[in-house]
This record gives sequence, C-alpha cells and structure tokens, in this order.
Amino acid sequence: IAQLQAQLKCWEEQIRTLEEVKYQLHEEIRGLQAAMMKIHERHQEESAATRAAHEEVVLVMKKQISLQEDENLQMSQTVARHLQSVEEMKAQCKELELAIIMSKQEHQAAVSCIDAERDLRTQAETRMDNIRAS
Repeated sequence: IAQLQAQLKCWEEQIRTLEEVKYQLHEEIRGLQAAMMKIHERHQEESAATRAAHEEVVLVMKKQISLQEDENLQMSQTVARHLQSVEEMKAQCKELELAIIMSKQEHQAAVSCIDAERDLRTQAETRMDNIRAS
C-alpha cells in the first residue's frame, strides 16, 4: 500500500506538473495570439498608410499629367499661331516681291519713255537745225 501511495503521490505530482506546463503553454499561446493580433493590426495600419500614400502620389501624378497636357495644348496652339503668322509673312513677302518687280518694270518703262522722248526731241532738234541750215 505504501508503495502504491508513493506511486500515486508521484503521479499526482506529475499531473500537477503537467497541469502547470499546460497552464504555462496556454499563457504562452495567449501571449503569442495577442502578439499576432498586434502584428496584424500594425500590418493593417501600415497597409492603410501605404494605400493612402499611394493614392496621394497617384493624385499628384494625375494633376501633373493634367497640367502637362494643358501646357502641351497651349504650346501647340502657340506653335499653330506662329506657323500661321509665318505663312502670312511669306504671303506678304511674295506680294512685296511682286510689287518690287512691277515697280522695276514701271521704272524701266518710264526710263524707256524718257529715252524715247529724248530721242524724239533730239531728232526734232536735228530736223529744225537742218531746216534752219537750208
């Protein structure tokens, strides 16, 4: 009986030890679960912050793209106006060239008339001189 009581006492001690270990394991599991929850919450917060930062960057980029598109449109319109001005100036230059050509032709015609008039005057004077001399 004493031997069985000793054996029983030993088993009871082992049971108590196992229950303490079980309790400690449960405590560790609860601690690990709490740590996992904190890690999960931190991950959720970081993900939300990352998403918010990403959305902000996307908005800034969209604004920059919109501004660049507006600037490109204005630049295109400016270039189109300058090209139109260049075409208008080319047309004016052609008109001026034609006017210069016509002016040269008119000048040449006037010079020719003056030369012809001088020739006629010279011929008339020569005839008059011939008539006086005879």
